[in-house]
Amino acid sequence: MNFFRNIGSDMTVKLLSSLRDALQGSSLSSLPTEPAVHVPPPSNLNNPTDGHQIPNVAMASSSSSEACCSSNVHFELSSDADESADNSKPAESDSSMRKNIKQSDDVDSPSSLEILSAYRHACSKAGIQPSKKAEAQIQELNSKSRVRLPSFTLRGEKVTQAQIDCLEEVFKFFRFHSVDFENCSLDDAALSSLSDILEFYNSAHHLNLSYNQSVGPWGWQELFRMLRRSSSLKGLYLRNTSVNERSLTALARVLRVQMSLTCLNLEKCSLGGKSLMLLAGALRVNNVVRELYLGENGLSPVDGISLFNLLFANRSLEVLDLRSNRLEDIGVGHICDALKHAEVVKRSRLASLCLRNNKITASGLAFIVSMLAGNRTVRCLDLSQNTIGNEGMTLFKESLIKSKSLEKLFLQATQITCPGAIALAECLADSKSLMSLDLRRNPGIKTAGLLALHAALRINSSLVSLSLDPSCYECSRSRSKRYGSHFQRRYQELQVFCERNRAWANAQERQRAEQIELAEKPMCSSSPANAQTNSDVVQSAVRQVLTDIVRFVDYELSNERRTALKCRQRARHQCPNKHHYSDTHGLEDDVERAVYKTVTEMVTCVHYEVDGHGDHYSQTHDVNDELLLPFNVQRRFFSST
Repeated sequence: MNFFRNIGSDMTVKLLSSLRDALQGSSLSSLPTEPAVHVPPPSNLNNPTDGHQIPNVAMASSSSSEACCSSNVHFELSSDADESADNSKPAESDSSMRKNIKQSDDVDSPSSLEILSAYRHACSKAGIQPSKKAEAQIQELNSKSRVRLPSFTLRGEKVTQAQIDCLEEVFKFFRFHSVDFENCSLDDAALSSLSDILEFYNSAHHLNLSYNQSVGPWGWQELFRMLRRSSSLKGLYLRNTSVNERSLTALARVLRVQMSLTCLNLEKCSLGGKSLMLLAGALRVNNVVRELYLGENGLSPVDGISLFNLLFANRSLEVLDLRSNRLEDIGVGHICDALKHAEVVKRSRLASLCLRNNKITASGLAFIVSMLAGNRTVRCLDLSQNTIGNEGMTLFKESLIKSKSLEKLFLQATQITCPGAIALAECLADSKSLMSLDLRRNPGIKTAGLLALHAALRINSSLVSLSLDPSCYECSRSRSKRYGSHFQRRYQELQVFCERNRAWANAQERQRAEQIELAEKPMCSSSPANAQTNSDVVQSAVRQVLTDIVRFVDYELSNERRTALKCRQRARHQCPNKHHYSDTHGLEDDVERAVYKTVTEMVTCVHYEVDGHGDHYSQTHDVNDELLLPFNVQRRFFSST
């Protein structure tokens, strides 16, 4: 209102009249299709050289500072006077304008060539050159596909806000599993526009923004705002970006309520201290994120406390990557204390733990051994590039033998020599769970370690992958060089043993799959051929059961008949009275009826089992008549009352 008072009433009337005439003389339906038009951020309007500061500029709408784009050109008239006149009517946001236009458009999906032409036209109107990489990908896309396409990438190209606006012509009609803008020199305005587009069109499941150092706090806030509202984004990759403590505060607030993000990569973002505390506090209550990558962040032993709090409360994390930090033995001790805690063991899902290059020694390995003894979920452990040595392998031996969950172990560049390899071979001979072992970049492992591993793999049945440097069979002594071919053959046999174990594992897996399929497959099928097959299976099973029943009945009947016959003969001599003789004669009938009752109960039980496995057989076969005919059973037992 103050704005209109300052410019004068005459100027106000002229301005409103001209705007009213312009709106009455044009309609959205008559406007040609144009590329997305974005309002530049307020920082660029006042200070084009510095896009990281947000000046205090009164805007008509809180959302008008965001980059807005759609398939058509939009006109929106809002003023301070309108807001003061009707405070209850919220200003229309960019995403709501997109929704209105999108709902009104009901046209078939254009072809790839038409989308390519629209993209080139948008670039021409914006005065920029189309991206050759984008054009090549658009030509290969299938616009008729109703499923998400694999990926769209402009990795390594410099991408501006204008180029993002033009790419909306692509994201309007295509959805991707992965959208990759790694190392594209994105700034705040470009990231804001990209966030708006991805939020509205649900264009990506995974978004890679790694190596973009030019984004400031405003750009990250716009991205995290999109993340909060998005229901389709599952992976966010921010490796080596300018995310700082201020930006991480906004991300932490989002992670407390975000329900779709499952993978978060914050490698090489200088996290630590308070930033890590904020992230850990948010993930304590987040039960959706399954993969967390925090490598190369310079985490110190003190940061192990924040990781302890994170692991103690989180219930969804499956992969934790902490490579190339400075956790040392103390920090690793905090992590292991959390993973072996009784409450964590009950609910934890952590399956993969990467502690590569964290300055861990044999003392720190003692914490890991204790953790593996109590934890039953960790299946993959990476301890590469740590000074573990032979002493650590000696400590590790008993843990590997007792562990029933550890399947993959990485020990690259851990300063293991032949004694350590021999200790490892001793546990491999008895290990039943370890499937993959990596011992590369350990030049100290020579022929003695090779022969020990060879002997262990002869009897091991679980290891399917062993990575070992070829230098292990090279003989350094001149007198042993003549055995070089022998050691080389032993080295090659290691892979043969692994292939053998892999074949066994595949056969067992197929057998388990067949058993599960047979257990889940219904015995009654709509197909006549399958019905006949299932009927034969049931009939064979029932016949086997009844065979055992009849054998038992025949045996019991012969004994009872023999006993009854003796009783009757004794009664004839002792009781010549006819009345007593008939009672004694009835003893045989009582025995027969008792046996018949037992057999009837057994057959009824079998009949019930048949009904439980398939109605087809029970409806087409008479268990009492057909299945018992081939056997030597008295028919009167089954016809008596």
